[in-house]
Amino acid sequence: MKTSLIISAGRGCFMSCKGCYQNFGTSLVETSTIVRFASEFQNRYNLKKITLSGGDPLTREDIILLIDTLASLGLKISMDTTGLPIIGDRKIVFHGRGIVSKIDVHKLRNVNMLGIPLDGHNTKVINKFRSNITLEEIEEILSEVDKTDISVCINTVVSLSNFLYLNEIYDIIKEHNCVKKWQLFQFSPIGEIAYKNRRKFEITKQIFENATRELRKTNGLIEIEPKSNDFRKKKYILVNSDGQVWTPMYSNSTEFTDEDEGTGKIIFGDVKSKENLWSSLDKYLGSLEEL
Repeated sequence: MKTSLIISAGRGCFMSCKGCYQNFGTSLVETSTIVRFASEFQNRYNLKKITLSGGDPLTREDIILLIDTLASLGLKISMDTTGLPIIGDRKIVFHGRGIVSKIDVHKLRNVNMLGIPLDGHNTKVINKFRSNITLEEIEEILSEVDKTDISVCINTVVSLSNFLYLNEIYDIIKEHNCVKKWQLFQFSPIGEIAYKNRRKFEITKQIFENATRELRKTNGLIEIEPKSNDFRKKKYILVNSDGQVWTPMYSNSTEFTDEDEGTGKIIFGDVKSKENLWSSLDKYLGSLEEL
């Protein structure tokens, strides 16, 4: 299957990011419902891997149960998180309230790849894109994961604020043995928040490719994977925290164009009420196979 499945396991977030693409919901789907949907998706489309995102998945009270249950289905699990509760109690500041208690990182053992964001070589640059997190906190998180067998993928959104500092970011992450992969994403102006702030961050495909080209020649054990907007187009099926199954609305061009920017989305259905959901997904995914 060409398309990845990304499920918003958490509604709230510990940060408030100016470039967030997410389609936030107003509630949280029950774990049993998520598992049933993931299992049926797996059986219908030969799904091998699932990504848990948010908000932040660590804002979900039973996140460990969800991870372990999905792992029991034989799915490989990636989880994109700030990782902040790994180093201490943390306040939810966006799309939710409350305090999340410190999480023992060893409980995340069934996560095959832990995605941690790093969008700058210092806190000032990071905070242009992400708030309520510092470089020191990110390095502390990575140091904690270094003590485990869990693999980390560093996720960097390449934008106007940081494209000149990618080598400096590499110098930071190469010091942590848990980091096995580095994904670099061209900033994508989709979703309400990212589209609103696009002028602050948007870069051309050429700038992105020039900024990442030399990185791929770097010697070492870290797999470096640049992902342009062209590459990511029509590659994701997403589920928001309400259970709405969706994907960004893109033009028919193979390239990412001005038509692809904005807040448009295709809604396939809902994991709680499956009427027309599978037929809509069958039709959409079938059309991708024909490309």
